[in-house]
Amino acid sequence: MLGDDLLKLLRFLTQTALLWFIYWLGTQIANYFHLILPGNVVGLLLLFLFLSTGVIKPSHIEVGAELLLKHMVFFFIPICAGVMNWGGLFAKHALILTLALFFSAVIALAVTGWTVQLMPKSRQGLQKNFKNTPKEMAETE
Repeated sequence: MLGDDLLKLLRFLTQTALLWFIYWLGTQIANYFHLILPGNVVGLLLLFLFLSTGVIKPSHIEVGAELLLKHMVFFFIPICAGVMNWGGLFAKHALILTLALFFSAVIALAVTGWTVQLMPKSRQGLQKNFKNTPKEMAETE
């Protein structure tokens, strides 16, 4: 039906506009306060804050975000094409870039492992906050 399609389009446009507004707000905050974080990162932190506190529910952005996530690879094409222009610079600094990538990956793995090891200790506290814990769900099946 035409009405349903129009409603879907309106929902997509509204949700995409909300995501864009959060991005814009993050950019404005970063510029106003002269933050070292880029505006898009501040916008992601705002989105995380809004979702965590319930100011924005996932259903308020899921249609707009779904399409953007589905086609995210297309957003990287200009970046990859731009990086090709800097091949000489990458070749010149290949050793330092390789070391930076290697050590940042090791640090990320170590922090992830440390975080996962902490999770079982705090899991009991988290389960008290949820009505259907995985254990309760298994018992009802």
